[in-house]
Amino acid sequence: MRRVNNLWLATAAVEAGLGARAWAQGAVPDIGYTVPTDGLFPVPTDVGWFHGYVNPWWLATMAGVGFFALWVSRWVDEDSRRVGIAPVKWNYATMGGCLALLAAFFATPIYISLPGAAVMIAALLKQYVPLRNRRVLPTRRLFTEEHRMALWARFLGAFGIKPKGVEKKLAKMAKTQLPVALFMQSGRVASPAEVVLDEEDPAATVKEVFTQAVRRTVRDILVTPGERGNEMSFRIDGVTYPGVRLDAARCAAFVGQVRTLVEAGSADPHFRVQMPTIGHRFTVRVRDSGEGDQETLALRICADVETLRRFDGLGFSEGTSAKLRKALEEARGLIVVASPEGMGARTTVYAALDLMDPFSRNIVTFERPVTGTLASIEQNDMDKLGRPLSAALQEKLRQDVDVVMLSEITEEATGLVALMAGQREHLVMARLALPDSVSVVEHLLGMGLDPGAIAKGLHTVVAQRLVRVLCERCRAQTTPSAELLHRIGKDPRQVEFLWEESEGCEACGMTGFHGRTGIFEIWQPGEESRRLIAAKATAEQLHASARHDGIQTLQQAGLEKALEGTTSLKEIARVIKHHR
Repeated sequence: MRRVNNLWLATAAVEAGLGARAWAQGAVPDIGYTVPTDGLFPVPTDVGWFHGYVNPWWLATMAGVGFFALWVSRWVDEDSRRVGIAPVKWNYATMGGCLALLAAFFATPIYISLPGAAVMIAALLKQYVPLRNRRVLPTRRLFTEEHRMALWARFLGAFGIKPKGVEKKLAKMAKTQLPVALFMQSGRVASPAEVVLDEEDPAATVKEVFTQAVRRTVRDILVTPGERGNEMSFRIDGVTYPGVRLDAARCAAFVGQVRTLVEAGSADPHFRVQMPTIGHRFTVRVRDSGEGDQETLALRICADVETLRRFDGLGFSEGTSAKLRKALEEARGLIVVASPEGMGARTTVYAALDLMDPFSRNIVTFERPVTGTLASIEQNDMDKLGRPLSAALQEKLRQDVDVVMLSEITEEATGLVALMAGQREHLVMARLALPDSVSVVEHLLGMGLDPGAIAKGLHTVVAQRLVRVLCERCRAQTTPSAELLHRIGKDPRQVEFLWEESEGCEACGMTGFHGRTGIFEIWQPGEESRRLIAAKATAEQLHASARHDGIQTLQQAGLEKALEGTTSLKEIARVIKHHR
């Protein structure tokens, strides 16, 4: 019974399609036929069955266009999965277009359905190709000038014709798309600058990867093992994104080429890259971890001339900026800048030292390692001291030194000297990898330092995070719920909308963000807080006392940034949650 029903439905569908086509194309002309007395259907008298009921030209055209549309659909599906741009979405879009095209062929005349099919396929490719071109190497981009030229050369080559000047034009275009790059090793050129736009050349692959990394302001390039071989990813503004899409062979060639640029057996494996055509020079530091198939390659891009961020550009509010400036001017006691690794503590310390006049105040730093240059300031590498840090610090404090900066405090002796420096009218700045202000007190107590010395010597604690800044070109508005606004302590009548990230645009590299800024909490312990520190109070008691001292927490500082439109609530929640 089910088979009969299915056959009936199929027959009805065919009859409905043919009827719709006949209705769209108008009445069938009178060709002369007779109706037999023993039959129900008319029989043509002057034409055969095939030519009377099926138009072979229409059938061939429909089949050709249909197969081409299916081929485009399959290519978009496979390419979107390989590139990683919403393959499910594009699969539905292409298959839906194919079904609509099939229906149009049955419902409309061929002079309407054929141009409509061409427009549909062109519109689909116009939407998809620019998206995939942003994520692939220049050699794999479609419908660009060089791609059209390569297709023309391939077409003529099929007939044995060699177009003149095509190779030279392609090489010239390669120079405009890929800046001239010199890979340096120990002062000598390790790889040529002029690399032709050729996928098979490992040097060209390295050049293209670093070109995209520079244009997207990438900090780290990671090559990690995956299910389909090695996978490349970019770390931008502290978040990992898919990097250049390379197949297994090209990724292996990239890794091999990088290894040839690094000096074998070097204690600090690195090589330098110069791109004079776009004004970039940087050092690439290479780190290996794991073995065999699980080996991971990490490349860190370090600019040769790293611009020092000024204090006013760090993201301080007026209140927190005034507090820290005043603490730096008083120049007495221990000031600690605390944040997890990679959250900008070093940048804040450098910017604070930049506020000071190195000619009126003698400034000395102890760092591991020295990562930036401070004009007219003595900078010491702790790995090259040849003696304990506490001894070197005591010696400097006996001299005419006003300000000392420490990149870490890991031992009791160093912490005690830093706390006692305030009694000698010195200012000591230290940066510690800790989540918040109260954790600094717990860290110093855990080192075995005297609670009274901590209470007396600790002047100011700065805790901070880095949050991504919304791209001003593509950020989107959202209407927050009244419940959310009540939860963050805001009157719904005073907040019309908030900003949130979008899917991204060309300006932000399809991330929705562009750059980072800081959120800060500054704690200057009052008398009650110092009494609690000396009594070794619990963290809960210290947090309550800090609120009584008027501290603005990281969460409150982040909400202010979100309300200003600098960042989003999602970004604040991500940073606070993942870096505690």
